[in-house]
Amino acid sequence: MGAMARGLRRHGVSVVPEGTLAFEADQLTEEREGKLTIESTQVLIDRPEGRLVLIDAPGHEEFLHNMLTGATRAEAVVLVVAADEGVLDQTRRHAVLCSLLGIPAIVAVAKMDVVGYDRATFADRCAEVASALALAGTTAEAMIPVSAESGDNVMASASAMPWYEGPTLVEALGTLRLRPDRMLSDARFIVQDVYRRDSRPVVAGRVVAGTISAGDEMSLCPGGVSCKAECIWRFPGDLQAAETGECVGLGLVGVEAKRGDVLAKGDAPWVGRRIAARAFWLADVPLRPGDAVVWRTATQAAAAEVVDISDRMATGALSRVNGTAELQQFDLGTVVVLADVPLVLESYVACPELGRFVLEREGMAVGAGVINGELLTGGEKEG
Repeated sequence: MGAMARGLRRHGVSVVPEGTLAFEADQLTEEREGKLTIESTQVLIDRPEGRLVLIDAPGHEEFLHNMLTGATRAEAVVLVVAADEGVLDQTRRHAVLCSLLGIPAIVAVAKMDVVGYDRATFADRCAEVASALALAGTTAEAMIPVSAESGDNVMASASAMPWYEGPTLVEALGTLRLRPDRMLSDARFIVQDVYRRDSRPVVAGRVVAGTISAGDEMSLCPGGVSCKAECIWRFPGDLQAAETGECVGLGLVGVEAKRGDVLAKGDAPWVGRRIAARAFWLADVPLRPGDAVVWRTATQAAAAEVVDISDRMATGALSRVNGTAELQQFDLGTVVVLADVPLVLESYVACPELGRFVLEREGMAVGAGVINGELLTGGEKEG
């Protein structure tokens, strides 16, 4: 989190060769002129062990909404800390999000060229970051001194830092032991829309867990009505089975589905109206019990009332706040809401797409978070 592309002049003239990671990561003119990341950007790197997809996400608090978009899609995080600045409030907030999402982190101590590739400065920054990560409840898999302008220790070892004998950033990413991207073996299918093909309804959506085969018995949630996936359609050819991550059309028999429904095979998902989750608050107006919000998970949306707030942490200082049932901007806390309709959910670890959410007010995202399995309360599994 935080831009790797920092070697840019003030007036938009790049001093980074085209095709380098630093050049590719920040693609907007505003980013290259201002030396900051605004939009999340994907950069592909092919390695012997497979393809790495780097999501360059902004670090500054002004663009925290965009950073969350990248972070919740990631399997690992590169936490970028400037050697000349050290740990900032945004670093601590990102450490909290790493812990919240349960994903491994690598620390890149950037701008080593600015501090003359000084070994003692690198050691000081490592100690600062380790302390912040510990307070947030996580650790770093590796800490690497880098310079995005020169590319030192990004993809190739740095002759300017002979005292560093560890892996480059890309090497460290390639050897990470990632958590399984899906812990849930049962199939889940998120309904995005319903179309017609030769006068027959086609339920379009995405398989977010497991595998769906033609002929599978399933249940439509909420409600738990039994149905069958008679056939699977995908351009240009039809399929006998669809796996996790594939967007397909299903020919269902026995039910009429709509956007926001979830098809399930195997154990039933959690379905209920009363939900407890860990939420990161983004708005400058505090969140308090009694407030009205809109809860969004995948294609589901429901009006909801905040019932309770607890376990508040001020993430900029990594300090617990007691005695106040509210969330200030950039606070993290446990929020209990009561939705006006049942929602279909899973824990974030089991199925990220059904375990993360956004809170809205007047059409604007004001909070986001994830669902811990132990926090799902007040609902019963269907089936």
